[in-house]
Amino acid sequence: MQPDLKEIVEQYGVMVSSIAHRMIQNKEIAKEAAQEVWYEIIKSIDSFNGESGLSTWIYTLCKRTILRYARNERIATMNELREFRELPAIDYNGQDRDEQEWIKACCDWCLTAQNHCLTNDARLIFIFKINLNLPYKQISEIMGITEESVRQISSRSIRKITHFMNDTCPLYNPQGTCKYRICKQVTSLNLEKEYTAIKKIIRLVDVYQRLEKELIMSKIDFLKEQIIESRNFVNRLVSEIPENQWYTIPEGTDSNFAWQIGHLIISQNFHAITCITGRNEAVSKLIPMVDYVKVFNGMGTLHRSTEKNLIPVAELKKQLDAVHEICISNLSRLDDRILSEDLEPIPFKHPVANNKYEALAWCFKHEMWHSAEMEAIKRALGHPIKWM
Repeated sequence: MQPDLKEIVEQYGVMVSSIAHRMIQNKEIAKEAAQEVWYEIIKSIDSFNGESGLSTWIYTLCKRTILRYARNERIATMNELREFRELPAIDYNGQDRDEQEWIKACCDWCLTAQNHCLTNDARLIFIFKINLNLPYKQISEIMGITEESVRQISSRSIRKITHFMNDTCPLYNPQGTCKYRICKQVTSLNLEKEYTAIKKIIRLVDVYQRLEKELIMSKIDFLKEQIIESRNFVNRLVSEIPENQWYTIPEGTDSNFAWQIGHLIISQNFHAITCITGRNEAVSKLIPMVDYVKVFNGMGTLHRSTEKNLIPVAELKKQLDAVHEICISNLSRLDDRILSEDLEPIPFKHPVANNKYEALAWCFKHEMWHSAEMEAIKRALGHPIKWM
């Protein structure tokens, strides 16, 4: 039984236009590419034999046609997006319809511009995964490459765009340099579903779903939430690694899970406790911090050794949780006034922070960076990635 063309148009019409729009910056050329896709669908529909799923067949036609139109698209650099940051700030009360559409267009322009910092194939894979939420297996069939290649390309693209978001977008980093400051404005807009997919780029913040809550948060509560979110991600990884593999250093890596956890224990204590309120007695009683710093700070002996059970895994887990609880309890008693203060006295210059806000911000970013290493270790140990 041949698929009904009317149903295809209703189900895939918006998606085809969206793919063309994301792939091609010139609106007229994007529109022409989308029309060409529909011409190919109509011309080929009688030859559809059901060997692949209907959506795979349609998106494969999209790939062939739109990539042909997009081959002259120039790959941008993140630096070229600086013009977006230099536009004047806006004052918007959330009522004027024209201003709503203008801000929505700005969001759209930004997301499309970010996509154009990727190659055409990477951009299309990114759109299939992030905007359309297709499974990796289906994307590999559409693109004609292995599932593993799709995962690698998708991961690199997400890292690249996440870096830009951290530097620029105040939806992700309150210190972002974008002068649109669309945090306030977006709450009044009903952005189309594809825009909300950007939350998958940013593991730390469900940008649009939680935006209204974050706007009324104090800055220190916002930072505390990010520290909690990053630790939730680490805890998921902890639950997925058998304890008998914590001290294994997989081939092709230079670390193991035990070292990573020990490093996060001393790092959270340093960045989010010691630098903020000074040496904490509860932590000192719980952990021999001087000894831990020697082992877990940077390239300690454990980092490259095969030494087993230096510290029992159960003890590391308990200490990881305890330091985190002390950190969150400590932050809950503070307010925004402390964020601009200098760091508490430490014996050396902080590697990135000049004040307490920057130390707390670095704490959760640093933890997410190490979670990526832990994910790689887990995968090298034979445990597949479980995508959220």
